[in-house]
Amino acid sequence: MERKIINKYGIIALIIICIYITLDYFNIFSNITKNLNIEILNIIVNSIVVIFVFMVTYKLVDKKTIEKEEITKKNKLSNLNIMLQEVYSHCNTVIDTLDDGELLEKYIIPKINFNSLQNEVEDNLKELPFTNETYIIGLFSDGITTKDIMHNYFQFKNLYQRYVREKITFFDVSIYTSKEVFEMLEKDKLKLKKIINTNLSKISNDKSV
Repeated sequence: MERKIINKYGIIALIIICIYITLDYFNIFSNITKNLNIEILNIIVNSIVVIFVFMVTYKLVDKKTIEKEEITKKNKLSNLNIMLQEVYSHCNTVIDTLDDGELLEKYIIPKINFNSLQNEVEDNLKELPFTNETYIIGLFSDGITTKDIMHNYFQFKNLYQRYVREKITFFDVSIYTSKEVFEMLEKDKLKLKKIINTNLSKISNDKSV
């Protein structure tokens, strides 16, 4: 693209020079320039040349800067999509694991101390999918996506962590023991699944999420 622009201005300059040489050859300028101050004319011509060169250089540099910024933005957006894909995929795996009653009661619940406010296993399930959140927030701060996307991400995170906590707390709940709690957990799970599937689909289609 730069080569085309340079060629364009080069051709224009060449045409102007050819016209000037032709007019000068036939001494057409004699009647025009005899009443002009040649020194002032030279200054004006040189100034025009300098301005012309500056404009061409500025246009090329500005275009190069814009293209570089676009490439940087595209790379940042690609990195953001990769990290978000990992977040949603990891959360999806945890949700499936917690939804498996046998796995939940056999491998997770025995490691939970319900008499303590701190449970390493539960904390890991809630926090591990968001290991790269510092980088994600940094990319959000760069303004490569809309505020809605950032807002939706944190809404999803809050819903996911609440679901993990309540799913472990009410691990033995069923529609027969507490229909209200059971339906609440199912509703949250379906909502999370919908968000995950929607965003993974958008990422796979290279769209902003």
